[in-house]
Amino acid sequence: MKKISLITKHIIKQIEKLILEKAKYLNHDGFLYLDNTISFNKKSINRVKNGHFYFHDQILPQDFFQLDGEQLMDIYYKLKTNKFFVWKEFSGKAYKIRIKNDNRS
Repeated sequence: MKKISLITKHIIKQIEKLILEKAKYLNHDGFLYLDNTISFNKKSINRVKNGHFYFHDQILPQDFFQLDGEQLMDIYYKLKTNKFFVWKEFSGKAYKIRIKNDNRS
């Protein structure tokens, strides 16, 4: 079994917190789709939801504790900088919805 460091646990908690915040802000309980996939063990991670990540074209949730620091930080960065979208349906059509980045300093 892989030993998990305190820093890894902290990053995972921060990712889970961001997922909840972003989903609440968007009033969305589905997947958060990453703009660019993240490679892990020759597979591509393309979405997250409720403390899990999902591989492209697969439906089974995967636990964040499987990931290395690089992948965790990449997911954290994408969520923190709003590099993701959700699908919402309006009038029978599906649309990509994003959080607008505030570029003011």
